Amino acid sequence: MTPPKTWADFLATCQTLKRKGLEAPLALGENWTQQHLWESVALATLGADGWANLWNGKLKFTDPKAVAVWDTFGKVLDCANKDAAGLSWQQAVDRVVQGKAAFNIMGDWAAGYMSTTLKLKPGTDFAWAPSPGTSGVFMMLSDSFGLPKGAKNRQNAINWLKLVGSKEGQDTFNPLKGSIAARLDSDPAKYNAYGQSAMKDWQSNRIVGSLVHGAVAPESFMSQFGTVMEIFLQSKNPQAAANAAQAIANQVGLGR
Repeated sequence: MTPPKTWADFLATCQTLKRKGLEAPLALGENWTQQHLWESVALATLGADGWANLWNGKLKFTDPKAVAVWDTFGKVLDCANKDAAGLSWQQAVDRVVQGKAAFNIMGDWAAGYMSTTLKLKPGTDFAWAPSPGTSGVFMMLSDSFGLPKGAKNRQNAINWLKLVGSKEGQDTFNPLKGSIAARLDSDPAKYNAYGQSAMKDWQSNRIVGSLVHGAVAPESFMSQFGTVMEIFLQSKNPQAAANAAQAIANQVGLGR
């Protein structure tokens, strides 16, 4: 099966799979994974520039273009399992592995889970593709270790940071997690087929930040977006969700 390149293709493919007996082609988990799915729909619907404009204040959440994100998102949710709220992201991935679902929209840690924990081989036991409509755009986040001011055992913490930031540390940790390294001198040979693919995408794609993982909006907005998601899940009303998102944006001064 050719991976769907647009959300319209995705929805058509889901209907085909449903007719063939796959009740929920899209495997989905708890609230934050639903937000993760939403931002992929938003990026595809708005484009990279429109996505950026949500966070710099040039595009309101109540703009018809932004409201349309929720409309498409609702249609995508109709392809997902109804018990999503009770599943972890790993359990959602498991449904794809077990053949109970065809798709899961998740970060590269899903590839790490399948490779390291489930011992599956990328390219043989599982495949991957850009989220529909986002080809050529890399939505990023960065996990970071910090050194709090006044921390006890400061030198040990510095030694730890030097280790994980080193080429050896990065090229040991990231292949296990499924992520790519922050270092530009990382050795691709230490990574599996998925990791090497992600490295190439990082070098050639346009880079944009993730909302859910803290790269485009302040914590004051991000922490309240789960409420917007709950409003939509209960009402299935795109305008109500858009109004709630804009109210939070106004409250926290987003884009000022």
